[in-house]
Amino acid sequence: MDFISLSLGGEHFHQGVYEQCLRAAQENIVVICAAGNSGSLHRFNVDFPANVASNIRVGSIDNDGQGSAFSSIGGGEIDIVSFGENVFSTWPNNSYDLATGTSMATPCVTALCALLVAYIRVLRIPFKMSEFTIRSLFKRLCFNSANEVKKGRGFFEVKEILNVPELLKFIINDM
Repeated sequence: MDFISLSLGGEHFHQGVYEQCLRAAQENIVVICAAGNSGSLHRFNVDFPANVASNIRVGSIDNDGQGSAFSSIGGGEIDIVSFGENVFSTWPNNSYDLATGTSMATPCVTALCALLVAYIRVLRIPFKMSEFTIRSLFKRLCFNSANEVKKGRGFFEVKEILNVPELLKFIINDM
């Protein structure tokens, strides 16, 4: 297992969840968490367990690529964003509905990370899985043209990355 996706959280610390997040990091399993929906630039508003240092924090953008007003960013502490507004999602009683929140963005980021790591393995690029490595990839692959704080490092265009395998090899070898 390479990733754990957590779309849960709140203001209250839980020792058991904290210990499991640390254990996952020690085993080079990357924990990707919804940052929360407190919606301000104030520091320390990223929800637990996203505020655990080893966890990847995910914020939300709207369909136009703008930072979502509700997305917690903790003064710029999120790592990456994805679409989190009006996302078509599964719902109780075998139905579907539109949902909004960083919990909608997080599984998308987790899936993109899994796709990226699978692609790296197919290309046989030497790669050590860890939250540090994933954050390093975000630094090199994410796009935030306006340097908007609400977007953290931004988001990455998977199609562009997959179309240029030599660039991906270069980036990873340069880390």
